[in-house]
Amino acid sequence: MKVLFITPEIEDTKYRGVQFVIKQYIKALHTAGNSIAVTTSYPQLSVKVSSSELKKKVSRTYVNKYFADAKTLLSEMYTYPGRLSIFIDFFSGLFASPQVTHIEKNSTAGIATLQYIDETVNIPGFYKFVNVMPRFLRGYFVSKLAQKVDADVVVVSYPIALPKMKHVKVAQIIYDLIPFEISEESAGNKWLLKLAQRLDTATKNSNMILTISEDSKKKILEIKEDAHVVNVGAAVSAYEEELASFKGLDSALTKFNLEKGSYLLFMSSVERRKNVHRLIQAYVSVADKLGKKLVILGNDKTAHAKAIKDEARSAPRRIRNNIIFTGYASEEDKYSLLQNAAALINPTLYEGFSLPVLEAFVFDCPVATSLVGATKEVAGDAVVPIANPYSISAIADAMVKVITDESLQKELIIKGRKQSALFTESVLQQKLQRAFSEIE
Repeated sequence: MKVLFITPEIEDTKYRGVQFVIKQYIKALHTAGNSIAVTTSYPQLSVKVSSSELKKKVSRTYVNKYFADAKTLLSEMYTYPGRLSIFIDFFSGLFASPQVTHIEKNSTAGIATLQYIDETVNIPGFYKFVNVMPRFLRGYFVSKLAQKVDADVVVVSYPIALPKMKHVKVAQIIYDLIPFEISEESAGNKWLLKLAQRLDTATKNSNMILTISEDSKKKILEIKEDAHVVNVGAAVSAYEEELASFKGLDSALTKFNLEKGSYLLFMSSVERRKNVHRLIQAYVSVADKLGKKLVILGNDKTAHAKAIKDEARSAPRRIRNNIIFTGYASEEDKYSLLQNAAALINPTLYEGFSLPVLEAFVFDCPVATSLVGATKEVAGDAVVPIANPYSISAIADAMVKVITDESLQKELIIKGRKQSALFTESVLQQKLQRAFSEIE
């Protein structure tokens, strides 16, 4: 089977969770014997040479750069003298023949994703404009891309409003319905209305909806009860051997002036849904009893994150000096901090999956988490549950319990290892292959 992925998240590293899932699906389907193509949208190639082999070399160079550092490459689109050239690039790519590049496996050293991709099909700026096209045009160009690589199935990595496709089957990925579950973050947001329209069209016109938890599947079926929704889940790592390579790291301890076991770790984006403000309040209330620092690992440049920092600064000096914001961290720093933490604290208000919890299991880090949304599916009984994530005292109680009970910590580590074994790449591959063999 030939599968074409339309996945803008490949272009932006800030969508870590989505990239993580997409890379897993690409690898799993390729390993199962399917041929994989991916739509790209880097700027138009301007090389003018008569040698077809030289053109191929240039194209392969762009593809490698695209997957190695897409964010930098795409920024080149905005260095052109004037936006007009962007539109010229875009429309020339649309109405001319999209550029197909076949991947040579021996040229992909250091770029794990490319090992599992057979070819790319490029339309400059496609992901910048696809959502503003009328639906019929969107369908036309998606169909054109599929025909160009002779795809049997198109997988779209986010809900996109497409017409019913006649010549190709469409599987749309809907990870969760978080914007509709956490109303305090979405009230009055025009984007929410547009997303609702996309979801409605996606569930009606797709041959299959892929999702990552039973919780999300249930909520999608509430939108359209006869939709073909399959929960294929996700694996604990996009590349399990890569995750294993981080074990034993302690480089981040020196970087952030920490010692092994001397801190509790929060690891996720610093946004309202993650409940960091209550986490800090809970920590302040029991900091003296815990005798541990609190490390907040995640993007701290948003307005909400700045408000969280201000709240931390209002704590007594002896406590606020022990609250550390790392900001965005590299994979090496992240896993170094995770495996040396006394515990992972995750007081989230809602999750469509719960990747940090699974990663903590892999690195034998005890976990205290709220069991909301899909988190309870991922966590099982291998965690200290936060009874009520809206309660500061409940968060504080869970923090104290996971830190002070050593026999419980050992029990959680053993259970965590068993739980993570339910989310391996082989399990994901079996689920995906079964879903694609049954696509209507």
